[in-house]
Amino acid sequence: MKFWEPAAIDVSSMNRIVVLEFQGEHGKSVATALSGQLWQNEFYTVVDRTALSRDLQLASYTTDNLNENSLHALLSPARAQGIDGVVLGEILEYRCEDKRVRRLAANTSTGEGPSGSRNANHPGGAGGEFRENLVREGIVTIAFRLVDVETGEIRAADKVSHTYAGDQEGTSGKLPTREEVLAQLTEQCLAEIVDMMAPHEATSQIQLATCDIWTRGRREVKEGNRLAVEGDWKQAEQQWQAATRIEPENHAALFNLAIAADHRHEYVVAEEFAMQALRLQHKTCYTTGLDKIRAHRNAAEKTEEQRDARVVTAADEGWQ
Repeated sequence: MKFWEPAAIDVSSMNRIVVLEFQGEHGKSVATALSGQLWQNEFYTVVDRTALSRDLQLASYTTDNLNENSLHALLSPARAQGIDGVVLGEILEYRCEDKRVRRLAANTSTGEGPSGSRNANHPGGAGGEFRENLVREGIVTIAFRLVDVETGEIRAADKVSHTYAGDQEGTSGKLPTREEVLAQLTEQCLAEIVDMMAPHEATSQIQLATCDIWTRGRREVKEGNRLAVEGDWKQAEQQWQAATRIEPENHAALFNLAIAADHRHEYVVAEEFAMQALRLQHKTCYTTGLDKIRAHRNAAEKTEEQRDARVVTAADEGWQ
């Protein structure tokens, strides 16, 4: 199931934001990539930093040394250009390294040589041989801050880190290149930052209900479940509706109709169907599913509040 998860931080009054060049190696490209991901998210109006005044372009601060004077020097030109939020950051770790490791590989042979003597490579007669493995390890750690231009408040301050470890024995298999590893880790870090800063689509799982063998409409419920798993929700819902026409108290069909409504983001309808199923049969999967439906509804409402707050702020600014 997909649903909308609200931003983890306070985003009220945040509409126009700019991502300044990050400190550290590859800081410029990382800041550009973050701007791109925020732009694709479509929650903020992302301002191109190269289009700003020279004073703001030259603002460069580490996330650990943002004092009152430097903050004032940063925010004054940002206010003058109608910026609501400034994202600062630093690349704390950005590396991918290889090393060779000798490991004892299992061997199904007896460890005996042609003459019946023990192989010298297998101490104590143990089966196996030492082989050289290529181990590739990478890590990217990024710290960031979102600064409220109007108040100087730090709305968010955190760091994210992702790692990679790959193992290749001899010439078998293929590892991603070091550049590919670093690019993937960077993308994962930036996606996590965007999830903190903006509403985003998330996924959840709800267990489909099944019928007892003696339940009328069981065949339709089973067929609907198959269609839903394949992604054909429209046809699946028709099967579950058919099951309820055969047996109005088919609680499995009713609960699956709740899941279908959740899939359409019609959470009030989803809760009603789930409650009907629970009144007919109190099952753990129904209570768990209802809790998830309600959580999706709460998340959707919070997301809508965040979107409304941003839209209202942008509209108010247009009248000034």
